[in-house]
Amino acid sequence: MENEMEKSQGVLIRNWEIPLFIDWIKDTLANRGASEAGKDIHRLLNTLLTTDFGKGDMVLTGQEVNLLAPWMVSLLVSQEKEDENSDLCQVNDRIFRAHGAITDNDRRKSCICTG
Repeated sequence: MENEMEKSQGVLIRNWEIPLFIDWIKDTLANRGASEAGKDIHRLLNTLLTTDFGKGDMVLTGQEVNLLAPWMVSLLVSQEKEDENSDLCQVNDRIFRAHGAITDNDRRKSCICTG
């Protein structure tokens, strides 16, 4: 039987999307998500926050997607829906689709934009 990590695929986050994603991580950890993140997620987030991507894109591996997606869904469900979140919402949705086990219903609940 396959485990979640084997089913998860990598995700490309384009250069212009990286600041949106990183800022969301910083805000989430500062305000509400730190206690819910396990040590593996903290290690991954610390790496993402301290890596200089320069002008390149970011690629999350299947293993990273496997760690991030369930944690993100649990936090995004309670976040306000706002028009300016549409680009970040697209990044999040790609991560959830790559995970493979995030349901369509959970993807809709975790949407943080009005579109």
